[in-house]
Amino acid sequence: MLDFNDTKDSYRTQIDKSISFIGADHEFFIVEKGKMILDLISKRFSPQKKAEILDVGCGHGFVHPVLNDAGHAITGVEIAEKVLDFAREANPAVDYHAYDGSSLPFPDDSFDVAIAMCVVHHVPVSQWPAFAKELNRVVRPGGIIAIFEHNPLNPVTRYLFRYGFDGMDKGATLVGRRRLETLLRDGGSQTVQSSYIFFTPFGGRFFRWLDRALAWLPFGAQYLTLAKR
Repeated sequence: MLDFNDTKDSYRTQIDKSISFIGADHEFFIVEKGKMILDLISKRFSPQKKAEILDVGCGHGFVHPVLNDAGHAITGVEIAEKVLDFAREANPAVDYHAYDGSSLPFPDDSFDVAIAMCVVHHVPVSQWPAFAKELNRVVRPGGIIAIFEHNPLNPVTRYLFRYGFDGMDKGATLVGRRRLETLLRDGGSQTVQSSYIFFTPFGGRFFRWLDRALAWLPFGAQYLTLAKR
């Protein structure tokens, strides 16, 4: 399994190099995911709510400016401790913690929202159930869990997973939507649903509408699974 401390200086460059042929960069996908998270929060909570958000496997904290600018309180945890130095420098308003990959260092019912962006496939398969239970444990009743993952049914995604990203996914295991939904239900979530995302790499209003319209079709590059506590 890759140690992400080793890619702390080149993570974004390696991703951009691998996906350059599609006409979008890492920043596009991060910003769009940030918008999706904000939309989920606005639909789940009152407009005045400033959510407490936990980002599990937060890495460099690339999505945190989008969430922080909306007024939410962000906490990030990451097992690659050296990467957190970059995150703290870029996002001084965010609270970052090292994490052992097993037990989240917070009491039960600590957050309104927990997110994990393309993290589960890096968790050893044997630890998937425990990972899902930990997410449920730290989210308050009435809160939400939002997980973004690569879609194993998309051939381009499978190709990049195997040959791209300069080997960052070597030793990782793609998790399918139905498996992830089951893990979250078994871990304590009350309702779980998924939608497929990123059918196109374009940011225009029409293409974002098209993505939403096709969310039921299992061929988007990634999918978003939403669980409610």
